[in-house]
Amino acid sequence: MNSIRNHTSLGPLAVAAALLAAPGPSHADTLYVSTAFNNTIEMFDSATGADLGAFANTGLNCPYGLAFDSAGNLYAANIFANTIEKFTPGGAGAVFASGLGWPCGLAFDRTGNLYAANYGDDTIAKLTPEGVGSLIAAPELFYPAGLAFDAAGNLYVANCGGGTIVKFTPDGVEIEQIKLFARQRAHAPARGKSRRSLDEIISNQPVRAGNPSQRF
Repeated sequence: MNSIRNHTSLGPLAVAAALLAAPGPSHADTLYVSTAFNNTIEMFDSATGADLGAFANTGLNCPYGLAFDSAGNLYAANIFANTIEKFTPGGAGAVFASGLGWPCGLAFDRTGNLYAANYGDDTIAKLTPEGVGSLIAAPELFYPAGLAFDAAGNLYVANCGGGTIVKFTPDGVEIEQIKLFARQRAHAPARGKSRRSLDEIISNQPVRAGNPSQRF
């Protein structure tokens, strides 16, 4: 459902696109929540559910995926701005990458490269710690949304459109070995047919403007 049922001082948050704990003992009990249509990242006490206030409310445009690097910097995927915003542990933000295609899920590999699922153009962006980008493309990618790495460094991509999970080897850009191992949903839209907008998938809100055609 991508929603938080608990009522906070803000009222029920409409959309919780990402929910994760910060690394390190000093923030181990803090959960960070991206609220896509409120354009904020909120903090909550993971033990009590207490509202700890907004971590960020600038530089965000439909924030979705969140990921921390090893230094504790928080990265947020801005779907409608086609950017990734980087926040220091103190909350200072700056654009880390631009020219994406409706970025959704974020994940770091073992060497500190950031991967972003480009929901809008069926690709995966790979970004070095310096922000240098390259693209992974494969015909099996169909509205990619979620990303995760296993202990061996393999990348798993959840296809929102195809109802499948695609597995990439640690090579990343060399996509010869791709394994589809989840059964496709019967109601998954086929290519060439009308597909729901990302807005509708998140919260059934009216369609908003975006530009998934922007590239690196």
